[in-house]
Amino acid sequence: MFSIRARADVASRPTSIHDAFGVAAGAPWLIVSPHDDDAALGCGLAILAAHTAGIAVHVAVVTDGRMGYATPAERADLVPRRDRELVASSALLGIPENRLHRLGFPDGAAGRWSGIHDEPGGPRGVCRSLCALIRQIKPALVLAPTPADLHPDHKVSTSEAEIACFHANAGIWSELGSPVAVPALAHYAVYCPFDRQPTVRIESDDAAFAKKLAAVTAYASQPAIIHALVTQLRAAGPVECFAARPWPSYAARAYDHLFGVA
Repeated sequence: MFSIRARADVASRPTSIHDAFGVAAGAPWLIVSPHDDDAALGCGLAILAAHTAGIAVHVAVVTDGRMGYATPAERADLVPRRDRELVASSALLGIPENRLHRLGFPDGAAGRWSGIHDEPGGPRGVCRSLCALIRQIKPALVLAPTPADLHPDHKVSTSEAEIACFHANAGIWSELGSPVAVPALAHYAVYCPFDRQPTVRIESDDAAFAKKLAAVTAYASQPAIIHALVTQLRAAGPVECFAARPWPSYAARAYDHLFGVA
């Protein structure tokens, strides 16, 4: 059971999960997850609410998790181990493996692959990889971390996701698929507060919250980080917030009032 509220100006109202984000009912979503565990941490309840509403949720995992080790001995098999944890965690949230999209960029170094990359035989880069995925999935909604997050992989994942939404709509790069409508975009929080006031609040019952916590603790290879975050999640309770990211176009006349122009 979920209580979903959307904020407009200073008022809020109960609503459905798709209406809260202003998207069509039943259309797929894409969550951009810088690391394998970020989607569960920041969006676990939203994923469960979407699943209950019949929405197909896809997750794009930007990096491979190679830097999440505590001792050097753990490095050898960490990437495949974290991938197994990703599959198990996602299954608890109702996401099958065929909706998990591993982009495979090096953990901690996503910034090296920001911008437009088109080297023959080389990786597409984060933007072009997300553009291809958006054209494939045709999501009504893209969720990415708040740009206020301090982690560099989170910042890069969000900025690349935002421009990828526009590139996916443009008549360029036909090898990546046909252009699609620009999806709605909203930010979620993992480590840091939002850079703007949130617009959607989701609260769940204890059963759904237990599923989210189980999905987070499935990342057993990350005990120190996950233990601290689970402690914070338990203290906050079964609540998640999201901040809509509007797509305003530049209009010079919007600034007339600053210059005394009627």
